[in-house]
Amino acid sequence: MRKKRDGEETKMRVLQAAEEAFAEKGYAGTSLKAVSDRSGISVGLILHHFSTKEALYHEVLKGLSAGYFRVLTEAGQGMAGHSFQETAAEVLRRTFEFWRNDTTHHRISLWSYLENRSTQTDAETQLTTGLAEIITKMQAAGSIDPSVSPFVFLSMIIGPIQFWMRYRQQFMEQLNLKETSEELDAIFLDQFLRVTEKIMKSEELR
Repeated sequence: MRKKRDGEETKMRVLQAAEEAFAEKGYAGTSLKAVSDRSGISVGLILHHFSTKEALYHEVLKGLSAGYFRVLTEAGQGMAGHSFQETAAEVLRRTFEFWRNDTTHHRISLWSYLENRSTQTDAETQLTTGLAEIITKMQAAGSIDPSVSPFVFLSMIIGPIQFWMRYRQQFMEQLNLKETSEELDAIFLDQFLRVTEKIMKSEELR
C-alpha cells in the first residue's frame, strides 16, 4: 500500500513541476531534465510513470481541463431550479474566477498556439459540444436569440474573459486607471454579464 501511495505522490510532483515548466517555456522549450530538476524526480522515474514527454504533456492537459470542467459542472449543478439566465450568469462568474486565479492553463494554451500544437482533450471537446447543444436547445425554447450561431455565441462569451485577463494590466497603465485590479475585475464582470444578457435576447440581432 505504501508503494502505491508513494507512486501517486511521485506522479503528482512530476505533474505539478511539468505544468509549471510547460507554462513558462512551452512544450518545445521544456525538457524532461528541466522537469526532473524542478520536481527532484529522476528522468528515469519520470519515464517509468509517463513513458514520453508527449505523454506527460497530455496528462498535464487532462488535469487542467478536468479542473475547468469541474468548476463549470459544480456551478451548473448548484443552480438547479433557477432560470437559464441566472444559471448562465453564475457559470460565467465561476468561469471568470477560474481564469482570474489561473496561473498555468492560459499560458500553456498560448504556448500551444505559438507552437501550433493542440491542447484540446476529450473532456474539452465534450464540454464544447455540450455547451453548443445547450445553446441550441435554449434557442429553440426562446431563451437565447436564435439568429446567433452557437459557436459565435460561445466565442463571444469565452473570448472576452481571457482577453481581459491578458491585457488588464496594460489597460491600467496605458489609460492611467486609478482603480485597483480587484475593482476593475468587479467592473468588468458586472458589465460583461449585462452585455451577455442583452446578447442572449437582443432583438437587433434577429
